[in-house]
Amino acid sequence: MQNLPTRITGPERHDVRRLPGVIDTLGAGYALLNRRPYVVLVLVALDVLYWLGPQLLPTGFTDALANWLTHVGAGSDTLNAIRDLGAHLNLLTLLSIILPSLIASLTPDELAHAGTPLTHIALSRWAAPLAALGLAVLGVFIGMAYYTILGRLVRGHPTLSRGLFRATLQNGLAMIGVGITLIAAALVFFVPISLTAGLGVMIGAGPVILPLIALVLTGLWLWIFLLTFFVEEAIVLSQSGPLRSLALSAAIVRQHFWPVVRFVVAATLIEMGVPIALRVFFRTPWGVPFALLSYAYLMTGVIIAAMVFYLDRVALILRARPEQQGQ
Repeated sequence: MQNLPTRITGPERHDVRRLPGVIDTLGAGYALLNRRPYVVLVLVALDVLYWLGPQLLPTGFTDALANWLTHVGAGSDTLNAIRDLGAHLNLLTLLSIILPSLIASLTPDELAHAGTPLTHIALSRWAAPLAALGLAVLGVFIGMAYYTILGRLVRGHPTLSRGLFRATLQNGLAMIGVGITLIAAALVFFVPISLTAGLGVMIGAGPVILPLIALVLTGLWLWIFLLTFFVEEAIVLSQSGPLRSLALSAAIVRQHFWPVVRFVVAATLIEMGVPIALRVFFRTPWGVPFALLSYAYLMTGVIIAAMVFYLDRVALILRARPEQQGQ
């Protein structure tokens, strides 16, 4: 893989000034969505499944974990939290591991007000992790199918065609590769961190070492979140593999740092604020369909806007490559 340029020079500097801002990019995203508004039905269908469908609960696994922790002397608060997680965590929502979901963001009490006729299925100790893994993998492919459809919409291509399945398979495998890469990198990094934390506790420096490590990990997580924000866009729009998609996403952040920060903050505020605003509609079952449709529309517009943001800037990066290599 060729090295990406570390800065934009020459005429590209003037192109950066002409790039649309966050508000214009969001407006462009919703304008594109208004051409094919029916695509939001994918998100609506998933949320309807979580609302009216069965709940797959990892009760057997969490009970076994709580029993083991009891033997090693864990506190009652920890045990109660684990058992409560097993009683309310619907593994089916892993189908939205990439996509946003309104139902997954609600508490059990808020769902109860909507009159949800749920069927609870308690999974056994070994079935729960296998089901979680299988649903997560399936969720990756569902998510990348949606991103692939939206990517075609952004590029002006037909959203549904013969090549959709093949493109989804390719993009899904690339996204799984990204996940494996990040997990492997995290394991390599966390081994020395864990040893440092353990050593600090053993020598009595835990009150100093542990908060410092927590601060470092929080900052690192935020940085990784930012660097990988456009990975899905790179996979779908640039037809990139795992490593190249990570490189392109990081290059967008490096070369357009403050515009990226402003866009990420705006997208995050929408993602966090919209569920809060729509929760009022869950006080009655009749308001739920409106909430689900509104949420799907608003969040799909943000996804499309992220694709527009990525396309506008990755073109400058790729255009600068020959100039960088010729220097």
